Amino acid sequence: MTRPKCDGPWVAGFWRSSTSEARRSWARNYLRSHPEAAAGYAQAKQRAWADGARTLLQYSEAKRTHVAAVVANAKKWQAG
Repeated sequence: MTRPKCDGPWVAGFWRSSTSEARRSWARNYLRSHPEAAAGYAQAKQRAWADGARTLLQYSEAKRTHVAAVVANAKKWQAG
């Protein structure tokens, strides 16, 4: 699978941590359409690093709750 062109760095991180094609596209489109959610995701990523996450596993775990919320909101948004 090739990764599509992304408009923001927050999308790149999300693509690496998600497992479902549908969830990835929902989240990508949701974050692109909701700048406040994108900013929150960027803050979660920065917080993970600031709190000492230095491996991919640590980084993913530190963002897990926030990513789950983004996916849930994206799913609701996608459903209309």
